[in-house]
Amino acid sequence: MQGALFIGDELTATGFRLAGCDILSPEDGDITPAFETACRKYALVIVSAACARAIDKKNFQDACLSLKPLVIEIPDIMGRHEPEDLARRVRVTLGVEI
Repeated sequence: MQGALFIGDELTATGFRLAGCDILSPEDGDITPAFETACRKYALVIVSAACARAIDKKNFQDACLSLKPLVIEIPDIMGRHEPEDLARRVRVTLGVEI
């Protein structure tokens, strides 16, 4: 498996490119197949929250739960799209928070 790949918008990708990551900015309809291919080729797949919403939900959740590759969802650089707050979701599921 190769190193790291960022999937997301060009502006956010700039920082990851400078850090040495490979970059992929697919069109809207091409995100799910690009994500699936990336998961087979890379050890680390970093996905912007906007792109994560466009990926088939079950495929994305399964990939996040597996250890190979490591999949991370991040907000975009402008803060327009935030990843789901998993800690809050756990608290709501457990009935600790409404």
